[in-house]
Amino acid sequence: MDNQLNDKYRHDWLNPDELKEWKRQVTRMDNHEMEQLIAPAWFDEELSAANVSDDRLKALKERIDRNLPANDGKPSISLVKRIALVAASLLLPILLVSTYYFYHESQQAFDSRTTIVTKKGEQATVVLPDGSVATLNYNSRLSYCARDFNRKERDVAFDGHARFEVAKIHDCPFNVYTHGLKVHVLGTKFYLDARKDRDIAQLTLEEGLVKLTSLKTDAEAFVHPGETATLRYATGEITVSRQHTESTLQALQNNLLVCNGQPLPHVLRELENAYRTRFFVHANKPLGTFTGKLPLDNLMETVKIIAATYRFGYTIEGKDVHFRSR
Repeated sequence: MDNQLNDKYRHDWLNPDELKEWKRQVTRMDNHEMEQLIAPAWFDEELSAANVSDDRLKALKERIDRNLPANDGKPSISLVKRIALVAASLLLPILLVSTYYFYHESQQAFDSRTTIVTKKGEQATVVLPDGSVATLNYNSRLSYCARDFNRKERDVAFDGHARFEVAKIHDCPFNVYTHGLKVHVLGTKFYLDARKDRDIAQLTLEEGLVKLTSLKTDAEAFVHPGETATLRYATGEITVSRQHTESTLQALQNNLLVCNGQPLPHVLRELENAYRTRFFVHANKPLGTFTGKLPLDNLMETVKIIAATYRFGYTIEGKDVHFRSR
């Protein structure tokens, strides 16, 4: 193709004889030659239609859409179709790269762990892929791998306090891994309190059957409904008891904090996490321990119970609660 002739065509400067010659040369070009002709102007030049009338643009479009004359009995491809062919050949590698990229990113997301975290004063209900439900209390963390979950086993990692309602799938056990402890179930309901900053982990069973395994000693214990199992982190020892479990279950179901002789400062720290509130005690006497149940969803009721137990007066200033000796 004569570059000067093609340049005059693009600027619409051809006379009738030149236009006839330009058409003749175009019809003789193969696809590769057409690509070489179009690519420089297509990618490197910016053309403006600001000074072209609408009628002229319409006429140009009709010219482009019109098939070129046949040559030697072979059908000719219109200029627009040739441009589309070139564009498609250039877009194909981009589409292949983008398809691989999105596949790679989605596979990475599928392989990564799904993690749910609650902070002070927060609760969250999580529905796992198998339909099991975990209700996380404050300062809790649960994670699982979407790729492996629901295959041979259903494994989750956990830290904090939560109620688990596990869907029954007989050939796919449900396992909770926490600090030094494995909880193995098929279908059950239980409460698990397992925090890394404590000395013990406790599981209270509401329904079903649970097998606990100490990862420190490999000791095993079965827990039945109405029983509470306790794991001591330091020794790996597991003990199972029915004492006070019924009242403990009722308290857990009613969102109450159960205290059995814990030091008051320890109880107040727990309440700070539950309510996102600071507690201060201004007293010259020993505080001792606290035994009882405290609501985790009613700050005023909790404050009144503590004040009555220790004969404190109290004031609330914003998010700060102050207890003072009377």
